[in-house]
Amino acid sequence: MLEIERLSKTYRNGTRALDDVNIVIKKGMFGLLGPNGAGKSTLMRIIATLQMPSSGMVRFNGSSILDKPYDLRKALGYLPQSFGVYPNVSAERLLDYFAALKGIMSTKERRILIEKVLFTTNLLDVRKKSVSGYSGGMKQRFGIAQLLLNDPQLIIVDEPTAGLDPVERNRFLNLLREIGAENTVIFSTHIVEDMKDLCTDIGIIEGGILKKHATPKELLNALKGKIWNRNFKQEQQNINETVKGSLISTGLTSTNDRYLRVFSKIHPGNGYNPVAPTLEDVYFLSLDVNKVQV
Repeated sequence: MLEIERLSKTYRNGTRALDDVNIVIKKGMFGLLGPNGAGKSTLMRIIATLQMPSSGMVRFNGSSILDKPYDLRKALGYLPQSFGVYPNVSAERLLDYFAALKGIMSTKERRILIEKVLFTTNLLDVRKKSVSGYSGGMKQRFGIAQLLLNDPQLIIVDEPTAGLDPVERNRFLNLLREIGAENTVIFSTHIVEDMKDLCTDIGIIEGGILKKHATPKELLNALKGKIWNRNFKQEQQNINETVKGSLISTGLTSTNDRYLRVFSKIHPGNGYNPVAPTLEDVYFLSLDVNKVQV
């Protein structure tokens, strides 16, 4: 269990990246959702003991990671938003090097472990190839392979699907889902769709403030019967005047009509129809997008 209490971080230039964050993260997949610059990466780095907070406490399994960072690092697997690799070095050789750095001194033990993580990440067939020549998705899977070398209890992945094509993204998310069944995984992203059917809990952060923390089911149930949609002809003007409730989003239908999607506890009026809530609705409402212009 990871416990975060009153965690804040203010940089020297006065930027407050985290503001009194309180959260408990249990075993399973925890999704940290927020726009770019929301404070996600700062929170990840503090949990990974790569950065110190200005104030607050972080405990893992009852022990302060700020007082005993090396104890956490033994149980931690961390995949940052971007990472470099040595040119012209194979995945197999790099993993052997990383395993030695993690204190696995037996050559036989390293060989068995490397084969296991390569199989888990579906990289066994390309283990002799240079990692620098891998595709983006393969590099991310290699990142997972290296963090699995020490059999971590806590895994942190920061914006791992950015830039991946749909096939690699789906493959990577399936891999995370399998790992999350047996570990505590913190998965940071700004892509709402990555949260669907993946996370047991979701936290939404903006401006360093934790806006929401609940299961996907709880977040969606809170909006049941409160999301409405209305279509307009493209040529219709002044539809701002017809918006009732809190505007969530606007766009074009497949027939090039305009649509409005709003939040309202009561029926907004003629032309509005109830629709099922989505995590995107939860996200937009949490970030106060009522300022969106039609």
